[in-house]
Amino acid sequence: MKFDMNPAKRESLDSLLKEASEGYGDLVATSMVHKVSLIALRSRLRELQLEKKRAERGS
Repeated sequence: MKFDMNPAKRESLDSLLKEASEGYGDLVATSMVHKVSLIALRSRLRELQLEKKRAERGS
């Protein structure tokens, strides 16, 4: 499954990704529970990390 879901589900997964980014096992578990590919989660995690860096630079 790709990561392009409805906004509510995407926001929920984004929140989980921010928490799970500290451990590979957490990403695997999130992938299994939400039936989203690990590749899609990693890609979205990279996007979130870039957004965070941009926000920090803008502050």
